[in-house]
Order: sequence, then structure tokens, then C-alpha cells
Amino acid sequence: MHRRSAALLFFIACLGGTTGCAAVARQSLRERWADAMRTKQWVTAFNDGTRKDVVPVRVDSIIVKIGGRENIAFRAGPDDVEIGGPIVSPDGTRLAFVKTHKENDRYRTAIYSMATDGAALRSLVELAPPRFPIKGAQTGASPVAWSHDNKRLLFFGTLKDEALAPAPRPGSPLPPQSLSLLEVDFGRLVTLIPAIGRRVYGSGVGGPVITSQAWAPDSRRLVYMDDRGHVMTMDTVTRSNVKDLGPGVEPTWSPDGRFIAFQGPAERARHSDFVIYATDEPSGPTPLMSNTVPRFFPRRGTYYGPAVWSPDSQYLKMVYSEPEIRSIFYGAERYYPSVFDRLTGETAKLPFRSLGPTWGGRP
Repeated sequence: MHRRSAALLFFIACLGGTTGCAAVARQSLRERWADAMRTKQWVTAFNDGTRKDVVPVRVDSIIVKIGGRENIAFRAGPDDVEIGGPIVSPDGTRLAFVKTHKENDRYRTAIYSMATDGAALRSLVELAPPRFPIKGAQTGASPVAWSHDNKRLLFFGTLKDEALAPAPRPGSPLPPQSLSLLEVDFGRLVTLIPAIGRRVYGSGVGGPVITSQAWAPDSRRLVYMDDRGHVMTMDTVTRSNVKDLGPGVEPTWSPDGRFIAFQGPAERARHSDFVIYATDEPSGPTPLMSNTVPRFFPRRGTYYGPAVWSPDSQYLKMVYSEPEIRSIFYGAERYYPSVFDRLTGETAKLPFRSLGPTWGGRP
């Protein structure tokens, strides 16, 4: 974190009075985050496997935590094959995820929605199934994002009726897919960008087209990454007003609408730094967190995105990669959920299963 930026943000946070500053100073970041999760009843969700004796873990359930209380919201049926990571709606009431199941010896894939308690499960739109589905595979976060009014889902993928291109060869572009939005209650589909995601192996451009926090709070504008590796914003109603925020990956729009966070391009001898773009001050991205990695010992961990915002837009969830000291020459690493405080510039590792890659709820 750039210390000057962190100090300025902390000073701004303290303008409301010295009592607030003293409270922040007394509590650790983990304590402040845990208190916020518990008192505000924030919601997070992630995949899990019920059989702990199987390595690697076979995903067969979706876990929802509300204010720290954990429950199983979904269990895979005998015909279910793959379950994508659940995406929590901004208000914390609903989930969306991609699921593949086998039916009459054929694979079928669809985007599903349900309440966070597991009720009202329904299929929303059918997608082309994966080429090689694997029972219980870890497929990562589902490529969907809820609008803030819960009325629309943005998703990246290939619809069932769209022809699949042959498997790409090394050095050739990946087959393009579409960026679309679905009006959940009416089933109306709108294709925003018919061909996007054309990545070329070895080109250096990688990462998802959208993240779970692609929407602005007006449920009209969105942020995504184009095929050049640039962060872009778009007005989904006019399909215009496209704005280029510069090179970056995994952009997330804060729930209060004031910021867009993403990782800038990596440079020599360093991993990508996190930057923040203030939507009301379009002077360009400013540093948020430095991720510089020294060339020699001592090694330290690095942070990976996406930087997912808390409902109050103060905390960002990331993944922290820590080198294994005993296996330092072999490059072994352990991964932890971590939290970053935008106001103070602090970071802290979190316990496993304490926070999934998505969260929602009231500020």
C-alpha cells in the first residue's frame, strides 16, 4: 500500500471525530471486519465438498454464511456433475450459479438462481455444456453478476443453441463467447457484445471478462475487460457511452458507485498492483495497494484478485498467496482469504471458510 494514500484515506475517515479514530485504532482489522459481518448480517457463499477424505475435494454443495452462521443451501443430486461458484446478489437475498447435470446420457448446463436459504431453485437460461465435464470438479466463480435491483443477470458464456467452434490450437485465439444480460422475471435475453473473450495463448492477456461486481448501483452501467486487456464501462440501456479506463484485469464496481478497483498490468520483477478509479474524479487510476515482489530473499506473499467490495464499500476481499518456508526452493504456496481496509490501508489474513469470493447485504 502506498503510505501517503493510506494516511490520507485514514485522515478522511477520522474527520467525523476523534472517537471514531480511537475505536479504529483499538480494534484489529480482523476484529473490525468480524464485527461488521456479524452486526450487519452480511452474506457470503462458497462451494464445498461433504466428503473430506477425498483429495482433491469433490464439490457437491453450496455453503452460505450469514453474519458468520453457516448452512448448506444446496446439495448436489445424483445426476449433478459440476457446480460453479455461487454469486451473492448485492442485497444478500439470492444466489446465482452455473450447474451441469447429466440427463439421458447428455450433459446440460444452465444458470440457476435460488434464495440464500436454498428455496425457489430454478433454471434461468441454458448454456452450452463444457467439453469435458468432470464430476465434482472445482470450476471457479460462475461468470454471472446480479444487478443491484435483482432484476437482471449479466453473464458471459455460450448459449445452448450457439454452435461451438472446434478446440483451439496453441497460438490461436480462444473461440469468442457473448456478453449478455437476462431479465430474470421475464426471461428476456439481450446480447450486449456478441463476440468477446478472444484470448490468444501466450499473448499476456488473461482473466475473466466480468466479475461478480460488474454492475454500478444504478443497475444500468457495467464494467468489464475487453479483448485488449483494458477495463471498460458501458451503459447497457443505450449500448453506448463506452469508456476506457486503461489496462487492467478483474474490475469490480463498489456498491456505493464511487470506485472501480482492478489490477493493473504486471511489470518486470513485480506482480500486478491493485489500483482504484474514482468514478466522480476521472483523472485516471490511482494506486491502492503495491504488490511488488523482491528479486531475492526474503520472499513474501502476493495478493490476487478480484478485489471484491464489502456491502459498505470499505473492505475488499482478496486472495493472499504465502510461500511455504519449508518448500521455498520448490515454489510451493498456500492461499488464504484476506481483507483490505480501504480507509486505513491495512491488510489481514482471514481463517479458511470465513469468507467466500462473493458477499452481499445492506451497508
